Amino acid sequence: MDHHLTPLDVTQLPSWKGLTQHRLELDGFSLRQAFQGDPERFNRFSLSASGLLLDFSKNLIGPETLALLVKLAEEAQLGDAIKAMFRGEMINASE
Repeated sequence: MDHHLTPLDVTQLPSWKGLTQHRLELDGFSLRQAFQGDPERFNRFSLSASGLLLDFSKNLIGPETLALLVKLAEEAQLGDAIKAMFRGEMINASE
């Protein structure tokens, strides 16, 4: 997809609608219960590289959330946009 020619409205993708529905299902989410129910939560929902720690374990997220976010990235063809960026192509309609 030519991201710079055809801006993508991700809110119209099926996975966005799935994320919207999933968010409603998380209304009763308890961070305390999430950590009690999953002793590996920090390891599962954090990344560390080059001295940078990204800890999203303390956010409204679960395994299904992560799967839906990956699906959204795939539907939005994020991988193609990343490759285009590294080739030096314009990837943003506002550039």
